Amino acid sequence: MRKGEWLPIKNAPRDGSEIDVWVRNFEVEEAGKIVISDVGRYCNVTWGIERQVYHSPYEVREGDHEGWLHDDCYSRIYLETGGWRVTHWMPKPEVPPSE
Repeated sequence: MRKGEWLPIKNAPRDGSEIDVWVRNFEVEEAGKIVISDVGRYCNVTWGIERQVYHSPYEVREGDHEGWLHDDCYSRIYLETGGWRVTHWMPKPEVPPSE
């Protein structure tokens, strides 16, 4: 594996390690056509359990849900909601050297 190379999410570590992930939105239009668009990169993501009640226009989830979680300073966000899907991952980059 080369540094900075995106890898399929199926091979990502699920041991609590922090990784960077790529998220795509698979939106279904009224005609039933699936439109795929890039949501973008999320850093410091881990596989874990979400213990929150979540309501959105697309779905209602209550209880424990295992999946890809991102800390946004206020809470842990479950990244695969609605049409969002985590598709790729890469190891976190190395810390820059001190000056």
